[in-house]
Amino acid sequence: MQRKSASLFLRGETVQLPANVRAYHSNGTTIYKDVVWDQVPANFSQTEGVYEINGRLVGSNLTTKAHVRVSSQVIAGNNISKQWTGSQLPAAIVSNTGGDDSANTLNDLTVSRTTTDAKNRWTTWRTNTDNDWASILFGNSGDLTKRFVNNLSVDFYTDGAIGLPKEYVVEYYVGKEIPDLPNDVSNAQRDTNHPFNNPENWKAVEKLACSKSAICNSNKSLHI
Repeated sequence: MQRKSASLFLRGETVQLPANVRAYHSNGTTIYKDVVWDQVPANFSQTEGVYEINGRLVGSNLTTKAHVRVSSQVIAGNNISKQWTGSQLPAAIVSNTGGDDSANTLNDLTVSRTTTDAKNRWTTWRTNTDNDWASILFGNSGDLTKRFVNNLSVDFYTDGAIGLPKEYVVEYYVGKEIPDLPNDVSNAQRDTNHPFNNPENWKAVEKLACSKSAICNSNKSLHI
């Protein structure tokens, strides 16, 4: 049995369906299978409505369906990166961390810009590193899970010691090795053998609807 896909696209947005879907065996195991979707017309997303697109799982005769909604209205969905009480996943993982900051503050839903000791944020203060990264290892009920993501929001903090990034790139994991949590999620770069530290395991997201050279509004928030 295969799981159906559901997606929401803004009117006029390029329709990109997931490259694979979750499939369930009768023995209870779960795998991901690549899928080939029926061709979508170039002007498909110009008309609002709910549509169904057929797909075929590669290497089998099984079929699946994608339920697609095209709308001019944006409705906020669930935050799939937020922490779950009693579970390690989803987990925030970062390259390096400064002072007593922690990677866990990235996805606890608290946005803090205070200059007092009651801070809640991740920084690379005094780490003397030029290029750092932050990531989310997704999970569902504690199990490692692939996610289809079509938007991203990040809040930034600045003070006398910490400034905004000069540039950034958004990437997704394409490695063959199934990732696990590093020994220290706040300093993952020290775990040199972890697959997150291999540049070949990452691919840049293309056609981002936001400038790469600047944070996108006066509140120091990035929305893609």
